[in-house]
Amino acid sequence: MTMTSGAAFRDLLRRMVRAGGRRRVAKLAGLQLGAAVSESLGLAMLLPLLRMIQLPGGDAPAELGESAGTGLAPLDRLIGALDPAAGLITVLLVFVVLTVIRGLLLYGREVHSFHLTVDLAAQLRADLFGAAARAPWRVLASEPRGHLLGLLTTEVDRIVTGTVMLLRLPALGVMAVAQITVAALISPTLTLAALAIGGLSGIAVRRRSRSSFAQGTRQTGLHAAASREVRDFLDGLKPAKGQGVEARHAAVSATALRETGLGMLSFVRASANARLMMQVVGVIALSGLVVMGALILKVPGPELILLAVICGRLLPMAQEFQQSAQRVAHMLPALVAVNAAAARLARQAGPAVARPALPAADHAPEIRLKGVRLSHPGDPSAPETSGSQTVLDGVDASFPAGSVTAIIGPSGAGKTTLIDLLLGLLPPDDGTVTFDDRPLDEALAAAWRPRAGWVPQETFLTDASLRQNLLWSADPERHATDDAALMTAIEAAGLAPVVAGLSDGLDTPLGDRGSRLSGGERQRVTIARALIRRPRLLLLDEPSSALDAETEQRLCDTLAALKGRTTVVVITHRPAILEVADQVLRLEDGRFVTGS
Repeated sequence: MTMTSGAAFRDLLRRMVRAGGRRRVAKLAGLQLGAAVSESLGLAMLLPLLRMIQLPGGDAPAELGESAGTGLAPLDRLIGALDPAAGLITVLLVFVVLTVIRGLLLYGREVHSFHLTVDLAAQLRADLFGAAARAPWRVLASEPRGHLLGLLTTEVDRIVTGTVMLLRLPALGVMAVAQITVAALISPTLTLAALAIGGLSGIAVRRRSRSSFAQGTRQTGLHAAASREVRDFLDGLKPAKGQGVEARHAAVSATALRETGLGMLSFVRASANARLMMQVVGVIALSGLVVMGALILKVPGPELILLAVICGRLLPMAQEFQQSAQRVAHMLPALVAVNAAAARLARQAGPAVARPALPAADHAPEIRLKGVRLSHPGDPSAPETSGSQTVLDGVDASFPAGSVTAIIGPSGAGKTTLIDLLLGLLPPDDGTVTFDDRPLDEALAAAWRPRAGWVPQETFLTDASLRQNLLWSADPERHATDDAALMTAIEAAGLAPVVAGLSDGLDTPLGDRGSRLSGGERQRVTIARALIRRPRLLLLDEPSSALDAETEQRLCDTLAALKGRTTVVVITHRPAILEVADQVLRLEDGRFVTGS
């Protein structure tokens, strides 16, 4: 991430305009300007109010119009033309009206700011989701999932928080300008002195913002490590408990996550120090300005009081501006990281391609592999393993249309990689894969996938109902999704006894990753889900590894019934399925050897 803080800031502004639209941004600016104008007018009304009020034991109220030497003299003369009682009531009414108007404008500003940040977060996540969805699987397989998870959650949340702070800056700036304008109308000299002090503070804020950007960059790295640690902790909790090492497992993760908190503590401490220094300097400067106005410039009492009020309001505004600017700078590296990941994935995605026409919907493909070679790239972060690993080496095979082919072979022989190859998730480094004599490229693979059913080795279930999990990959325009169609697939997968035992049947929630089901039951759900698609190409990776003998026989009957209308490729070592197969291919040393 080599983007500078200035470039990251400009990119954030472009994204805000893109997310909220020019109209919303313009409306937000108008609300901020309106709030500032009402603020300045309300402050201006304080001067005639101070002149009208006589403090107990004090001098008589000053005559309106004594501000002849200030820019507020016209306001004094206008109110001075009224009866004293009427003038007081008028000033108070105007002050109340201006305060209400300002409150309404600030309310509108907050609502529009919130909508803008929500739209920005949705846009950032959609861009990253879209880039990941379009990227080739080979690229995604090497992308740390914990890193992507952290970007989509923690880092986007950081961006939202920083954007909220950023939206405060124009409001603070406009309100400060409005109040400075009122102060300049009263005493230009004191106002210039205050601006000089503020300018020096601005230089310090800029230097501090640069440091905040560097700290934010470090924090982004710590968050990435924390996301990986949380994922590993949750994934490893069951085996840790099963072996009695859960306390050590938790301690290691907690220690790693503590670094994230320490990094944030460093930023908070630096911000608090800057705030304290600004507060001390501000109070000293305010005291000096009051002395200068009273003893040197001889500013009248009401004007001096109003100037002190304005300066007293400007001091916390300056502190808030400084804090917000630091948090924006601290957030910008998160935006850099999210943009970099989305751009990196987007670069790997090829241009959109038109899907070619396929034969009739009930057509089963004939698949041929000729001289196919495929290697897995090494890990660039580990030089000792950076060399590519050959998985398939000159593979020749044929899968006749409507046949059942069983693939056997030792672990690590590349059987699962072969399934990825047939799905078009991994392109061959050399050789050809053809479907009905047509080379399998990305366009043809994209056209065939809606007609394919896939049962991967690792089951994927969501925290939703059984019905929703079964229909997860179904297309209502292509596949029947009524209860009758679901029950047909459920029967074929041997899932009917499981459904009968569920409290709410098809509408029973399955829990996190299907935790309410056993391993074999989850496997049957994925088989049924594949069958609901009425596939013409069915790919199964160890589909019966967790099934009992009775359910496995049901699966065998289903595979036998698919012969002639679906091309089936199944990775298995189970004798019952091998007996159903029309051919058995053994994968050894990256090549197929026919056998049983």
